[in-house]
Amino acid sequence: MLDSAVVLVLDSMYKKRCTTSLFRKWSKKAQNDRVLGDPYDPKTNHGPQIDGEQLKKILGLVESGVKQGASLQTGGAQYGEKGFFMQPTVFADVQDHMDISTQEIFGTGHAD
Repeated sequence: MLDSAVVLVLDSMYKKRCTTSLFRKWSKKAQNDRVLGDPYDPKTNHGPQIDGEQLKKILGLVESGVKQGASLQTGGAQYGEKGFFMQPTVFADVQDHMDISTQEIFGTGHAD
């Protein structure tokens, strides 16, 4: 289970220990196992974004990542209709020049 809000893994680090496909499978499962909800509920490990503006920024960066050629593996959309929840999101094939690689995203994000 991933406990942090953001996971960053350098390409050279994970390739030494596992294949790209294994890493993608693991990261998608870890993100899909997250429990979204009230951050004060002990069963929750993924709370909402701080506000609608931050959610909108994240959604824009997801859209940018797809347009720039990254492969959206899972998530990438708002979760539910209440609050500012973002689905856990996993990208693959992220290049250094892409906005999702160069911009800070304060929310659950993962790019391999």
